[in-house]
Amino acid sequence: MTLPRRILPGTSYVVARRCTERRFHFTPTAALVRDFKYVLACAADTFDIELHAVVFMSNHYHLWLTDTSGLLPKFMHTLNRNLARVVKSHYPDIEGEVFDRQPYNALMILGQAAATAELAYLLANPVKARLVERHDEWPGLITTGAMLAEVLARGGVEETVPRPVKTLRTLPPQATYRITLYRPHSLYGAEHRNEAARFMGEILKGALDEVEAQESALAEARRFSGCKVLGRARLARQSHLERPRSPELSQQCAQQLGTSQSKTLAPSRYDTFQRIKPALVARCKDLMRTASAVLNAWRTAYRKARSEMQRGLKGVCLPAGTWWLKEQRLAQCETVPQGADPVALCLSLG
Repeated sequence: MTLPRRILPGTSYVVARRCTERRFHFTPTAALVRDFKYVLACAADTFDIELHAVVFMSNHYHLWLTDTSGLLPKFMHTLNRNLARVVKSHYPDIEGEVFDRQPYNALMILGQAAATAELAYLLANPVKARLVERHDEWPGLITTGAMLAEVLARGGVEETVPRPVKTLRTLPPQATYRITLYRPHSLYGAEHRNEAARFMGEILKGALDEVEAQESALAEARRFSGCKVLGRARLARQSHLERPRSPELSQQCAQQLGTSQSKTLAPSRYDTFQRIKPALVARCKDLMRTASAVLNAWRTAYRKARSEMQRGLKGVCLPAGTWWLKEQRLAQCETVPQGADPVALCLSLG
């Protein structure tokens, strides 16, 4: 059983989800890219999610998003269900589940440095996996540096995408796929537009500098070792039923090429009990210590309240941010203050 998630409106996350048995069910094709955009657009519009960057690899995906209304679990459930339906409509020979049974991983972003590091990590995925030489050569769905520069210049970009022909007939005939400008809670509002653009500009510059450095280092390492990237032609011939030859191919590639993410930007991820996927990402140790202490305190309060409910006590109130018991059991919960900064809440023990 996984630990409870603390869901607070306005939280920004980097989210990852993996295909079952690491199979290449997302093998990049133009048709899948189009249909993935449609599914993302519909789910984001329905649950008030802002998408800031997206990367769909052959067997997993990464999203950088802001959960404006505190509906991340509903968004992820709908998104993964419809992605699976789309994939199976393209590949009817897929048997069983499309996604791994492990739950999705959602990392709460704490601070500008963490956002910069996570964006660099996200964009460099196809290059570090030795699939293409540059991140913008990846034929799958990806928000490239050039696209993010356009988002920064225009405040966002959007594209109208038609509904997949073979499935999802209950959804609208078309949807608007949007990539929006990331901004912290303190910079929401039209009056902070210029400051928010400068903030995102610093994140984007730092991330792209890191990605460029990694691309150059990987290219040099390939020349030295004689390794080659898989390339578009071989990617096009890749079977959607195949999977990596080893469990941790990307890590082995990084070790073989003698490269890894820059120590100046490498994210620091906190795993509460060393048994589950991490829940927080930050670059400042003091920030991480405080946030992890608050998260532990919240989970302790949750366990205590849940235990009291199981004993049949009346008037039990679960801590603010409780999701499953509130949605599925209509349990009474403390309310999140209207317009509260989720990062500030996660750094306050009071």
